[in-house]
Amino acid sequence: SRKVVRQAKYQRIPGAGLSQLEALNYAVNKLLFVGNYTGVDSIGRPVRIQFTANGRINGLKGAKKYNVNTDFGAAPGNDIDHLTLDINSKQSRILSYSHNADTLRLYSASVIETKLKPGIDDELIDEKMTKGRLLFTLIRQ
Repeated sequence: SRKVVRQAKYQRIPGAGLSQLEALNYAVNKLLFVGNYTGVDSIGRPVRIQFTANGRINGLKGAKKYNVNTDFGAAPGNDIDHLTLDINSKQSRILSYSHNADTLRLYSASVIETKLKPGIDDELIDEKMTKGRLLFTLIRQ
């Protein structure tokens, strides 16, 4: 039998357009990432990366946009600060990050799925995000 465990009700802000609803992403980007950075990659090569308030990223090969996770629910990875590069594309990838003053560190990240009840058609899956190796150490200029 199916039983409702939890319900959530959402209400659109009256008169708010989509661009106004994106204000959270803009504010988070501006607070945490916006700026020009110099630093090194994981093998010591120099890099220059720019993050913009509207979610653009320049200087990171293969990436054009970034989206900071702002989902405050209980989904995989909400215990790890992370962003997604080029979300909704075939080249999409997840990076975790940490801040210390003007230093931003970007790490690889992956989601690991564990089957909770193997052998059952409707298998329950537990998803956990893990922080990987350090990819970039960047200093805001």
